[in-house]
Amino acid sequence: MLGGLATVGIVTVILAVPLGLFVSWPVSLFAVTGALAVGVAARMSRTAVAILGSVVATIAIVAMGTDSYVQYGTTQFWAAPALIHNCGMTVKPYGLATGLGNGDGPAYQHVGTTPAGDFVYGISGCGGGGLYFVGAGGKLIVYRVSP
Repeated sequence: MLGGLATVGIVTVILAVPLGLFVSWPVSLFAVTGALAVGVAARMSRTAVAILGSVVATIAIVAMGTDSYVQYGTTQFWAAPALIHNCGMTVKPYGLATGLGNGDGPAYQHVGTTPAGDFVYGISGCGGGGLYFVGAGGKLIVYRVSP
């Protein structure tokens, strides 16, 4: 059972860090589902599986709230972020955009994912000038350095 939980933990970290999903709903769902599957495969009692799933789900929710607060200035990990902290800058919502440009400007890349699963676009590295976009709820929200 410990080997199975370790495997779930390693795959969760791989999803979160190298693939850029960070602490988000898909990663948390994988962790909880994986832990439950390991419990069932180890023939644990229903009560023990429920406790295991509850513990992993609680850890996932606390991790999402903490990550959301540190990176985005709010524990409301289900909503578009109130702030984005990156490269020593804090950017706030500015308005809505219709797209990421027509190719004349800088190349915006996927630089992060909010805990709600929204993609954060910006210029890779710290020289991007503090302009970010978040795709949330079918809208593209513009974030910029606050005056």
